[in-house]
Amino acid sequence: MDMEKKKQKKPYFLIVMWSIIALLAVSGITYAWFNFSSSTNVTPDTGSTISNGEASLLISTSQGGPFDKTVNLVLGSHSEALRPVSTYDLNGFYTSAAQNANGITILYQDVTNEVDAHTMRGTLYLKAEGGDLDVYFMKPMLDFGSNVQALASLRLGLKITGSANDGSYIFRLDDMMDVSGAASRETITNPGSTVSSISGGSPNYVSDPARNINEFCAQVNSPEDTDPQAGPNALMTLTDGQIAEVNYRLYLEGCDNNCINEVQVKEVALSLGFAGVPRG
Repeated sequence: MDMEKKKQKKPYFLIVMWSIIALLAVSGITYAWFNFSSSTNVTPDTGSTISNGEASLLISTSQGGPFDKTVNLVLGSHSEALRPVSTYDLNGFYTSAAQNANGITILYQDVTNEVDAHTMRGTLYLKAEGGDLDVYFMKPMLDFGSNVQALASLRLGLKITGSANDGSYIFRLDDMMDVSGAASRETITNPGSTVSSISGGSPNYVSDPARNINEFCAQVNSPEDTDPQAGPNALMTLTDGQIAEVNYRLYLEGCDNNCINEVQVKEVALSLGFAGVPRG
């Protein structure tokens, strides 16, 4: 099936504003957990699909359609400030409230009720038409920008409902390009962790649940590849006529050791692509 893809380049320009309370502030310390503001209006790019065989994978920003191969993504929330947060399950979100003299966060605050003011969020719908499909990311259609430091710090969260196998996922974006050159430093007492809850401001850390996005991508060669093959793991399974709701959230994981000063004033893009592979 021919693929139609509309792609606009409208980056998000992120400018730092400090909002850190340091318990033992000393000159020369480099802190993480900063705030970002966009210098332009945030306009997301495209969502696209591709599939092989007789079945089609279609996309829409409304459950009632119309469904097509390409849509313009619409953000359900957008604040002028994008602030680093930490989450384990996309349900509870926490941000740094205090750091020690070494730049290590020791206290957090719960920002779950205000998370839309800290992140970018939207909703799209995927529909199988003409057959049952396993759905994967279409990696050549994905775009989160090309800045190494930003990609190493960002996370993409998905909550999928209405499919045959609903679930929630958090993805690292390190696989989008080589991010080995990104600067890093430890800013929490348990590196490799995220915050699952807090008690009196003190964090409960758990191992970072983020998955590598490559693990959920179809096997394709280019954006024009019209014959996607099954990848390691499907995001979801859709039966003929079934519609799944996909809530996506793009955010900075504040506990990531790449989410530090060097990620200031960077460009971030947002395009999502999915591939449908016939089951059986």
